[in-house]
Amino acid sequence: GQSLFRIGWSEVPATGAGVEAQVYRVPVTADELPDTALTATLAALQAFLAQDTTERLAVVTTHAIALDNPINLPHAAVWGLVRAAQAENPGRIHLIDTHTDTSDTSDSELRILADEPELAIRAAKPYTPPLTPPTPTPTPPPPPPPNTPTPSPSPTSPPRPPPAPLTTPPPTPPSPASRPPATT
Repeated sequence: GQSLFRIGWSEVPATGAGVEAQVYRVPVTADELPDTALTATLAALQAFLAQDTTERLAVVTTHAIALDNPINLPHAAVWGLVRAAQAENPGRIHLIDTHTDTSDTSDSELRILADEPELAIRAAKPYTPPLTPPTPTPTPPPPPPPNTPTPSPSPTSPPRPPPAPLTTPPPTPPSPASRPPATT
């Protein structure tokens, strides 16, 4: 089956408008296991949500999404964790993915950009993941089943001759005039 929608990361203009948010940068570790990043992020989320505040949290990852290569698998796992927290706390937690762990995007810029629930920053340009319908691919019509009669001719083609009979008629007896005279 074909999916109904796909994620198509699109560049968005930086309006300068946004919201203030605390910034938490997920640590980049040398190991490829997500445990360290997930444990640290879970602790940061729990501490943030335990505060009695209306402030927002911007969780910053590095190469967690498939906007470009390579994908940082521990940070991709963090996106799953944070999306679950977003579902339980709508509008309070934002995901921002950057292209380097020493990002040229400052915390103050991230606070402004945190108006989107999910955002990727590549070469100082923000991208959002709107859902878009997939591009339809034309499918050829199925072949006709075997032993299918040919379609009738078009009105502009000459008429077809009638089909030949399936059986041959019995021979006709010769007429009396064509009989040779009888000899005795």
